[in-house]
Order: sequence, then structure tokens, then C-alpha cells
Amino acid sequence: MRMSQGLTLLVCLGCCWACAADAGYHSLEQLEYVEDGQVDAVIDDIHPDRRSSIGTEPKPNDRKPGERAKRAEFVYDPEADEYICPMGRRLFFKTTRKESNGQTLRIYWTDCRGCDHRTGCTDKAGKKGYKRIFRDPREGLAEAMAAKAGSEAGKTRLNTRFSTVERVFGNLKENLGFRGVRLRGIQMVRGEWLLMC
Repeated sequence: MRMSQGLTLLVCLGCCWACAADAGYHSLEQLEYVEDGQVDAVIDDIHPDRRSSIGTEPKPNDRKPGERAKRAEFVYDPEADEYICPMGRRLFFKTTRKESNGQTLRIYWTDCRGCDHRTGCTDKAGKKGYKRIFRDPREGLAEAMAAKAGSEAGKTRLNTRFSTVERVFGNLKENLGFRGVRLRGIQMVRGEWLLMC
């Protein structure tokens, strides 16, 4: 499993076991790393509109006519293992698909024929008449992180990070020209990092 260097560096150097990171570090691999390492992290999501929320009630449809439905409008019900569209229809688990990267995606499906909003939701402008959603098994981590980042405590941690850490990183990069470590080994990298700080 390959991690973003920045988050791994922070955790490996022992700088923090409670991290707040910007959206550049948000990926399913990073969230899996945080979960496995039991790191108390809040990572902002760069594409919150691509994440489904958790619940049992459909979200209200506030799209303009002709506008495509976003993934965030579909609510995932983990107890029933199904999605709910903005019109209240349920997308049931149908099958799985193995990706080239080795991940197995779960495919949820519903028949949308007869729905007035199918042209904004389905593929090929509604001609197929059904809606599919592909779900990575790790998406639960992203949904949990979105809830954590959206909480008051999460927002406070992210705002604190933006107001303190970003200035330091900007100074290191622009004024000191430090854009990466030049030494190898955790002890040497730790020493180089501490010299720059």
C-alpha cells in the first residue's frame, strides 16, 4: 500500500498521532492507513459531492431542470445495504465487479423507467432506464471521515491547521526552498526535518 509522503512523514516522525490534513491527503488509501494505524485524524475531502451520506431518508431534490444528479444526492443505508435516490427509490445490491487494481466494487441498481427524473440520474440521458452506483468497500471510511470533518470539533481542528500549519509550510517551501528531504532513513529524515523547523 502506497501512502502520500506528507501524512506518512508526519506519523512516522512521531510529530503527531492526532493529525489534521487538507484535502490533498484525502484518498481511500490514506483513510485506510489512518484506520489501520489508529491515528486520530481529520482529513478534509476535496470532492464532497462525490460522497454519499449515511441515512434512511432521501435528500430533497434541489437540482435545476436538466442538471445531472450528483452522487451526494444518493443516501446510503448501511443497515439495509442499499442506496436511496432523491425521489425515494431504492437501489439494491446486484453484483460485484473486480477492478484492475484488485479492488472489488459492489454495484447497486434500480429500474428508473416510469420516473420523471430519470434523464438527470441515469446513463445515456435516461435511454437505458436504470441507475447504477459503484461502491468501493472502503467508502465507509470516507463517509465516516466526512461526518468527522463536518462536526464542530472537526471544523475547529481543520481551521486551526489552516491558520497555523499552512504558514509554516509556505515559509519552508518559498523562503527556505525546502521541497523534499535529501537524506535517507527515518533517523536522518527526522534530523533534517527538525533542522528545518
